[in-house]
This record gives sequence, C-alpha cells and structure tokens, in this order.
Amino acid sequence: MLNKKHIKETLVLAGPVAFSQLGHISVGVVDTLMAGQIDKEALAAATIALSVFFPLFMLYIGFSYGFTPLISQADGEGDELKIARILKHALVLNLVIGFFLTGLLYLCIYAIPFMHQPAHIVQPATEFFAIIALSMIPVIIFQVFKQFIEGLGNTKQAMVVSILGNVVNIVLIVILVYGWYGLPKLGLNGIAYATLIARIFMAVTMVLFFLFTKNYAHYRSAYKRTKLEWHYFVDVFNKSYPVGLQMSFESGAFSLAAIFVGTFGTAQISAHQIALNLASVTYMVATGIAAAATVRVGYEYGRKEKTELQIAGRTAIILVVALMSTTALMFTLLHQVLPSFYTEDIEVIGIAGSLLWMVAFFQLSDGIQVVSMGSLRGMGDVVVPSSVAFMAYWVLGLPLGAFLAFVLKWEVYGIWVGLTVGLVFASIVLLVRFLKKSKRVVFEEDAKSVMLKA
Repeated sequence: MLNKKHIKETLVLAGPVAFSQLGHISVGVVDTLMAGQIDKEALAAATIALSVFFPLFMLYIGFSYGFTPLISQADGEGDELKIARILKHALVLNLVIGFFLTGLLYLCIYAIPFMHQPAHIVQPATEFFAIIALSMIPVIIFQVFKQFIEGLGNTKQAMVVSILGNVVNIVLIVILVYGWYGLPKLGLNGIAYATLIARIFMAVTMVLFFLFTKNYAHYRSAYKRTKLEWHYFVDVFNKSYPVGLQMSFESGAFSLAAIFVGTFGTAQISAHQIALNLASVTYMVATGIAAAATVRVGYEYGRKEKTELQIAGRTAIILVVALMSTTALMFTLLHQVLPSFYTEDIEVIGIAGSLLWMVAFFQLSDGIQVVSMGSLRGMGDVVVPSSVAFMAYWVLGLPLGAFLAFVLKWEVYGIWVGLTVGLVFASIVLLVRFLKKSKRVVFEEDAKSVMLKA
C-alpha cells in the first residue's frame, strides 16, 4: 500500500526532523568525543554524569512529544484557536514540569558518590553533572516551540536552530576546554559550560523565531485571546506523561546499564559509552521518521481518513527498515574504525568494536519500535506503548542483562545482550499493535453509517 506521494511527504517531514534530532544528540556526541580526547578518565566521568542526567532529560523530552499529535489533529480539523490553546497550556505545563525535574536533578548529585564507580572519577563526574543540569530549562523552552511548529508540519526551522546550536557548542568547547583567547583552561567542565550556553542560545533563537515570524502571526493573536482552563491542562498532561515515561523507561534502562558496566572498570564504561553514542546517532535519525509518522498519522486521524492513516504509518515503518538495515551494515563493516575517532586507547577500541556488532544486530528492532510508537502516538495511543517499554527494558532486558553480566560473568557483553532482547520484544509488540489498531479504528461518522445500514 505504498505510493510515491506518501514516501515523499514522509521524507519531507522526516528529513529536517532527523537533522533537528541529530542536533539534539550531536551535543552529547561532541561532548563524548571531546571528553575522549582529554583522556579515558574524563570520558568515564562524563559517561557517569550523563547516565544520571539522561533518564530525567529523556523523561522531559518524551513529555514534550505528547502534545504534538494534539496539534496535528487540530491542524487536520482546521481549528487555529484550538491549536493556540493547546500551545499555551503545553508551555505552562512544560515549564512547571521542567522546574520540578531540575530540582530532582540537583538531588541526584548526592547519589553519584554511592554508585560504586571508580573513586577518581566521582568528583569530576559530579562537577560536570552540576553544570549540565542547568541546561534543562533552556531545553524545555526550545522543545515546546519545536514540537508546536513540527506539529503543524513545519520542520525546517528547528533543524536550522539545532545546527546553529551545535556550531556554537563546538566552538565554545574548543575555546573553554583548552583555554583559548586568554580564558582559563577548564578541561571537562569546559564541555559542560559550552553545552549549557549552546542550549540557551537554541532556546532564545526558537522563541524569537515564533515571536517575529509572519507565518505565526495568527497563532500569536489567537494565543493572546485564549485563557487558561484546567481541563486543557489535564488533556495535555494525559497525552504527555505516558510518552515521557516510555522514553524515561528506555533511557533509564540504558543509564542503569552504564552504571552496571562502570563496576567492571574504566575501559569497559568508556567502550560502552562509545558504542551507545554511535547507536544514538542512528536512533535519532529513526526518531525523525517516527516524528513524521506522528504528524502524518495525527493529521489523517484529525481528517478521519482511515486508509490514508494506515498508509502513512506503514510507509514510515518501511522507510525506517531500509534506513536501519543500511546503518547495521555500516556498523558491521566499520566496527573497529568508528571507535578510533573517540579514543586512541587500544583496549577501549577493542571492546567498543565488539559491542558495535550488537549495535548492528538491534538496529532493525530499534527503528521499528520507535516508528511504531510514533504512529500509535499520532492516533492518541500512548498508555499501552508506555507499558510495553517498561516490560521490554525493566522486566525483560535489564534483569536478563544483569544475570548474564554478573552471574554468568559475561560483564559488558551480557548487559548488551539483555538490552538487545528487550528491544526485539518491544519492536514486535508495538508493530503488531499499530497494524491491528489502525485496521480496527472507527471514526464517529463510520460508526453512524454502520448503525444506519443496520
């Protein structure tokens, strides 16, 4: 049921979103690359700090995704006032959640010394974390306007801002890490400050874009006319929190896995971070296709076009299968080459190269599960997918990984086998759910026509 129209529309949306998502994750990739250039102890410290930071960070990122299908569905209905109302309530709610999560992050600082990590990396990890935690609020501001604009099918703006943010990050890292232009040499902390400043830049740029671009003048006008109403907060929250939990379950599992791996030594945790960093790049491209699926399925859902909805979701799934098959081949062929960009340590490169074989294996499952979830999100189905994520990672993947790592002594490889099994499980369940749910969906008009025929 594919056709050129659906492929083109999905790619037009997915391309800029993928670049935008890569912009988000590239900040972390660059941070990891630069930490590795300092030494493997700096890389290990950054890994521990980011492992504590990312579960709450991804909890928020997922939360912000929740109102995008509401925007897409309202756009399909042609209701501009409703779109503005959703934006206003989402902005207030996201800021409240953001300040709460920032408070939780600073409480997490006290947990880092008790994670049984090598003693010499605890202090630099704590300092790095304390700086990175400040970036949560600017990320929230950027993310709200990004999701609003992308929900309307306009994806290029966020891509441009993300690319510019990465340029700012890279330039500042070089200046602050090595102390150029008379500035103090900050080392690992210079990476954290650069990331914080880059994220503030991205937030301010995105807000200015919304405030002064003519294309959004009518939404700004409608925004001013709308009042805050409790039931809209409830609606946005109910659509957002399951997505936030789903992404937190996944990132939390990988973060706990990193803490497990850290008990095996500095080389293993460094190799784990390199493999995970490379996998996250291809995953973010897949999330671009998933975001396109959310927008396109949500739009057709708003128009009550059942057949178009099915084709939109299936097109996205086929495209991500093609993408992840290609990246799996790349990781297989370059499994020893790619880690060498991060470090010159032979032991770390060897372990990371072995882990990339597993990354290659789970690429297909990773792509299918995230796009299936994006398609379900477009239909407003968010609670069950969140439960599937919990089952996949916390009931199946992590316990299996811990058993293989600590009982059978497979160490880092056991952790990765467990996570891979969890991903395969999630991909199968979510794909089957989307195919069945999209086939069985019944709109109000369809139900009335069936009743009349009866």
